[in-house]
Amino acid sequence: MMSLSTDRILTRNTIATGFDFQADLATQTSHFSIYYATSLSASDGNKYAQYVAQQCEKDYTQLQSFFANVTIPDNSLPFNILVGPNIPGAYHHGCSDTDLYCDAVDDPEELNMLVVAEEVEVFEAVQGKGWDCGATNGEALSRALAEELHTTQNAGFLIAPAWINSRRRDYISTNESTDQDTFANACGLLFLNWLHTKLAYSWTDIVQQGAPTLGQTYAALTGKPASQAFTDFLAAINQLFPAGTTADVTTNNPFRQA
Repeated sequence: MMSLSTDRILTRNTIATGFDFQADLATQTSHFSIYYATSLSASDGNKYAQYVAQQCEKDYTQLQSFFANVTIPDNSLPFNILVGPNIPGAYHHGCSDTDLYCDAVDDPEELNMLVVAEEVEVFEAVQGKGWDCGATNGEALSRALAEELHTTQNAGFLIAPAWINSRRRDYISTNESTDQDTFANACGLLFLNWLHTKLAYSWTDIVQQGAPTLGQTYAALTGKPASQAFTDFLAAINQLFPAGTTADVTTNNPFRQA
């Protein structure tokens, strides 16, 4: 399964660009410099760059709204978007790193979804309210907001069935200290979509209640105990998909269909 965000801590290659691979600058916008790997043809590289350039400033403005006008520091800008082949989804070197590596995919929606997912994690780091890009809550938020702004038909990003058709472990009361656990990511993503779609909290309201756990975010939003968050969420899931049955889940936000 493709990983939407790996946030790997890697040793950069010592090359002229300072990036993980040789890349050519294709275009720039107010907040973004968009590069493509030199292993791509110029025509393909410029095509991917245009996919990003046509959308990135609009998405940046929307994320600023979700994060209540958090401003990325000037010394961290521009975001460098590096599109290259055979990248497993997208990654960057730490939550605040604005060099974002994204797979060269032919679907503009998917490519921009990848950009947004990594961009969200930079906003999380700058905001400093508890969303941790290397843990369940931050990874889940990056996926939720990326999918809110862009859609893809790539089944590799459909992770909700993994948790729904499992033992439904609680990843809400505690924050799994990795962004690589599919079950934890799926649980967190479903929980955030439940808050937004079923409980009708705006993404801005949810984002402003960052906390060490998703349960604490729930408590801040609802006034209920954090310990009740998973119980209430699980009841909603069980109503849609009774425990012990195999559910045919085709979306990461089944609450839109309920």
